[in-house]
Amino acid sequence: MKKINRVLFIFIFFLFHISFLLIFLVSPKENFSEYENRYFEKLHFRTFSTYVSDHFPFRNSLLSIHNHFQALLGKKNLNGIYLGKDDYLIPEFKPNNATDYTVRIIDDFQKKNGNVDLMLVPDSILINESKLGFSPLENESKYIHEIYSKLNTNSIDLTSDFMELNTYEPLYYKTDHHWNSIGAYYAYIDYQMSRGKDYYPFEKFALEKVSDDFLGTSSSKLIGFGKKEDIYRVGWNPEVSVEFVLEKRIEDQIYYSEHLKTKDKYSYFLDGNHALIVIDNKERNDGSSIVIIKNSYANCFIPYLIPHYDKIHVIDLRYYNDNVTNYITDHQIQDKLILYNLNNYYSDLSIIKLK
Repeated sequence: MKKINRVLFIFIFFLFHISFLLIFLVSPKENFSEYENRYFEKLHFRTFSTYVSDHFPFRNSLLSIHNHFQALLGKKNLNGIYLGKDDYLIPEFKPNNATDYTVRIIDDFQKKNGNVDLMLVPDSILINESKLGFSPLENESKYIHEIYSKLNTNSIDLTSDFMELNTYEPLYYKTDHHWNSIGAYYAYIDYQMSRGKDYYPFEKFALEKVSDDFLGTSSSKLIGFGKKEDIYRVGWNPEVSVEFVLEKRIEDQIYYSEHLKTKDKYSYFLDGNHALIVIDNKERNDGSSIVIIKNSYANCFIPYLIPHYDKIHVIDLRYYNDNVTNYITDHQIQDKLILYNLNNYYSDLSIIKLK
């Protein structure tokens, strides 16, 4: 009987693995994971293990089971995402030792161009620290203060305002690393006030809900977690012409509803990230201009600034490789804003292209 049971076990074991192998071989292989917003590994000897992992049968379901099991064991940080209270999925903060170098670059950029503002946006891990149940090893406010204290450039610190305002209404998505449109509005107020300029009241922008099934980048990194949430847009904007310079196309809109049908719904704002965009406000003709040197945090912030400028030049240094100072000089741009969230300021270091 023991021998029969052993043979049966071996048979079932091999049948199980052969079945998975056959499913793996015959199942269609996708090049892009819309859920994770990344390209899968292509078949190559050197990356074969990654290829198998990316295309493994029932991959998402198995990852979800694995992540829930890890959470049951009490693990709070899974794949760089903290499991917070009230369904918050909060990316960890990873600084580096590049502070002095980036500060010198920004100050040199200020000397060349003048009238430069820096806005380092605190991440959810700082503003929503109460959702963690513990204090992170690295405190973002310390790094923001360190950078600002070393700069001669005008700095806009959102931290204290955001800490207070976030107690009344959420300023960040729960499943994504970005602030939401309300957080971007309060940043717009702080920017305008720092420049001694007027700003429009919240009601003027007439926010409209455009989706109720958003799951952001944090849920993509932590498959199986995250509850769908809403996305809002600014309902009031002047008539515009939007030029995507490198792509050589011109649109008459700043929102792109086709992205609401995909996993990457945040690309609804400004059609995602592009090297250089020029927004022409058709309702102004006073020559006022600003260049915003940014990462994706600025995409839902920019609509609030459109009524204030004739032209807005948007540069994403991850994709833009020309000399920014020359561009500013050639286009006689008056105001300059550098806008990054702190985590990405450290992680992608694209700011060094301002050198």
